[in-house]
Amino acid sequence: MTGHEPRGRPRGWATLAFPVYALVLATLTHWPKLRIEAPIERPDIIVHATAFGLWTWLLMATSWLGRPLGAKSVFLATIAGACVATVDEASQALPGLGRTVDRSDLWANLLGVGSVGLIAALWSLSRWLRGARHNTGSRSRTEPAEPDDDFLNHARTFAMLTLASRVLGLTRDAVIALVLGASAIASSFFTAFVIPNVFRRLFGEGALTAAFVPEYTRLCRDDPPAAARFASLTSGALAAGLGGFVILAELVLLIVLGSLEAGSTSHDVVVLTMIMLPFMPLVCVTALLGAMLQVRGRFSAQAGAPILLNACLITAACATGVILDWSLPDIAIALGVSVTVAGVLQLIWCLLDLRGLAGWTSSTHDARPRLKLMLKRMVPVLIGLGTVQIGVLIDALIAGLPVIMNTPEGQRLIFGGADGVIYPLDTSSAAVLYFGQRLYQLPLGVFAIAIATAVFPALARTSDDAEQFGKTLRLGLRTSLFIAIPAAVGLALVAEPLVGAVYGATGEGGLASESAERVRWILLAYTPAIIAASISQVLTRAYYACDDMRTPMRIGIVIVLCNIALNMALIWPFAEAGLAIATSVTAWAQVIALAWFAKRRIRSLASTPLITREATVSVTLTVTTSVALAICVFGVGLLWPFDATGRLGSAALVLSQTGVGAAVYAGLAVALKRTELRAVLAR
Repeated sequence: MTGHEPRGRPRGWATLAFPVYALVLATLTHWPKLRIEAPIERPDIIVHATAFGLWTWLLMATSWLGRPLGAKSVFLATIAGACVATVDEASQALPGLGRTVDRSDLWANLLGVGSVGLIAALWSLSRWLRGARHNTGSRSRTEPAEPDDDFLNHARTFAMLTLASRVLGLTRDAVIALVLGASAIASSFFTAFVIPNVFRRLFGEGALTAAFVPEYTRLCRDDPPAAARFASLTSGALAAGLGGFVILAELVLLIVLGSLEAGSTSHDVVVLTMIMLPFMPLVCVTALLGAMLQVRGRFSAQAGAPILLNACLITAACATGVILDWSLPDIAIALGVSVTVAGVLQLIWCLLDLRGLAGWTSSTHDARPRLKLMLKRMVPVLIGLGTVQIGVLIDALIAGLPVIMNTPEGQRLIFGGADGVIYPLDTSSAAVLYFGQRLYQLPLGVFAIAIATAVFPALARTSDDAEQFGKTLRLGLRTSLFIAIPAAVGLALVAEPLVGAVYGATGEGGLASESAERVRWILLAYTPAIIAASISQVLTRAYYACDDMRTPMRIGIVIVLCNIALNMALIWPFAEAGLAIATSVTAWAQVIALAWFAKRRIRSLASTPLITREATVSVTLTVTTSVALAICVFGVGLLWPFDATGRLGSAALVLSQTGVGAAVYAGLAVALKRTELRAVLAR
């Protein structure tokens, strides 16, 4: 052991041992008809507890989650161990394995994970207390990290973690579709879930960060103590304000609940909303902490926070829907509880990452003017940057109206009595719309928001340098289009097998064929919005970097009103797909408006062009190579010789089409020496 290596820190062997052990454990727990014989009763209980306890300890000992056996590693590894232990037991119900799902095995798995987690947490706490005594009086690490102007480097980190989150999110949706299907209770859950979920996207992926980052960035650079006071006051005020709002909202919902019939769909919506509403303040404070970490060049905590949400939902669905075999309403309640639990875990994760960096203080009186200014900015930011998410909320409420109005499952909502107007959507509309939105948001969240989030601090730092600002903005737009255009084209071409692979298009333990077809049409209608949202995310942040909050807000108000009007007009001929069509049309209208006013409203673009010859050539090449990608992907689907109707067959087709399309697009980018590809891949 070297002189500077911390005592007791595990060496690199754990990084090599963990994946080998995890593979062996997964193989043995799924080995067909494997049985353990021993002279004692139920020896497998001891084996289960020991095996998953060791799995958790080995993960803690790696450097994948932070410092080996540090507080962050212990926290994340314990959560991961609990999730894997539950999913591992539930997956043994797969046909062909000859194994059975046993509740006692699940409790043994969790006992092993929890015991190791508790022991490691106590050991980590004692080590931290010893270190705190030794370091008393030493200088606190409150100085801001040196900013990194290479935003694409941060974008890669953000995108990779977001990709992992989105892939896990698809797994989550597949499991929820497996246990709930497109039932009325599923629509009730997704209608209630949309409120905290939209707040997560509005604050975690946009508005709060956009309003907070510019001022916090300047303070970190010019006056670090003032930055600490500003962050302390903002986080405290946000937690208190939203916490009070949630308490008031819970009381109102409790009164409403008393007037509803137990077991009705409207009753289910209100109950689930009450359960998940505390997630809102938790995710907003987490977003603020994530913004502080972004300014200091740390993007992993905020980008990876949704992984915890997905893991909690998967665990709850597997435990209650597969292992415990609860009723559908009880499964939905368990899913709602897991959402709130995930909010607490996300907050703890960010707090652990901020240790020693934030410089929390109770002396915040001089930060109040800055807080008022930030709140004044945040209202227009919510409207301007959150147009897409506000549209998602409106779409969900329109689709969820049948369950909100307590329409019996399988029947239509009628306004005006028996001879009145028949509403074009039914009790499954909210569920199929949600499933379609989740697939379209995969490339949007992985790439568009990743690039826009990473470029924003760079735009804020260069807002006084017109030439550098224009260069950064154009690079952000070109890179967004370089990824968004082929992503949209590819998603449209693989829509049918993708729905089958994720949700089970033949009704094999998932959605019925009719519901899967509705999801596919929704997905196709959403794909044009991927390109538009990628552009608007970057353009809107360019306005905010130059302290122009009003122009995107005014545009956003008009777009939201147009979206509502189109929604109500298009659901009659196109049902749920009409909501997606309206979103795509208004998303492109927003892009046109933002680009039209950019030269006039963004001061840093007054002396530098937004569109240059280099940008025009770049977009032309992107479109051309995307056409080549489309031809190849379509050809693979046309010539595919295997069965693509089942889940595995659909997954094989999607992977083949995606692999060929990515190879063709990347190969052409290399052959054409695309600067965007070099920028994305360069370290």
